[in-house]
Amino acid sequence: MSERVRAVEVRVRGLLSSLIVDPLKMVARTKAGLVGFVGLTLYAFMATLGPLLVPLDVKPKPHQAYLPPSLEHPLGTDFEGKDIFSQIVNGA
Repeated sequence: MSERVRAVEVRVRGLLSSLIVDPLKMVARTKAGLVGFVGLTLYAFMATLGPLLVPLDVKPKPHQAYLPPSLEHPLGTDFEGKDIFSQIVNGA
């Protein structure tokens, strides 16, 4: 009985290792792989938590059209006065 349990544990560890640990080791070997992994991780973080951190205002504000970057609008505003940064984060 205990041999069967041990065999199942080994299979699960082997599966976990082959699906997660081994690919991460391969990526970490090269600088380009590490940069790509960090980029994808940041993109996934922005896609999941971005809309909670940066709300999207969909109402046009013509009096704020084409504003340059500032603390209120880090990337400026578009032709309708909408914040470009919040559009990028919510578009991820």
